Amino acid sequence: ARNNRTFLILGKVGTMKLMAIATTLAMFVGGFIYFLAQAIIFERPPTFSLTTETAGDAALIWFLSYVRIVQYGLMALLTAVVTRSLLAALFVPWALGFGQSILGAPPIMMLLKLDPDGWLAQLLMPGMAYDTLKNVIAPGIARTITTEAALWPAIVSLAFWCIVPLALALVLFRRQDLSKE
Repeated sequence: ARNNRTFLILGKVGTMKLMAIATTLAMFVGGFIYFLAQAIIFERPPTFSLTTETAGDAALIWFLSYVRIVQYGLMALLTAVVTRSLLAALFVPWALGFGQSILGAPPIMMLLKLDPDGWLAQLLMPGMAYDTLKNVIAPGIARTITTEAALWPAIVSLAFWCIVPLALALVLFRRQDLSKE
């Protein structure tokens, strides 16, 4: 029989999450093959250094990246529901990410008098929250230097930017008048 609208959206979100996992795993396998190919071409023995600490950090970075991919997907979902346009669903998340990268630049942050570790900056820019959490997990790989004070604002920001677009998409999709019903 027919599913209700909530299950239709949640099914699409679930499929998108599975595809994000499959994509990240494919990138991991591709990187490993590239690493082995480099070792063969340059005639160097492949070496691996994996400790429990680095494995844990790698798993957390993977999970954080997965959440960021899902976040962009949920923004695209909300855009698709609101506009009913696939082109807008592709463009709006990209434009939001681009705008965040401009707003997160140090001169703009100083001009707007935003503290990078503060709640407002972290909530307005989930990209900065992602970098903050990445820097807390594995210092030195993120683009920004942050402190532990920004940890909770960053977690709340990423959760907010995942939950709110999904909730809005569910509410708006239930209220939409679809012509084929």
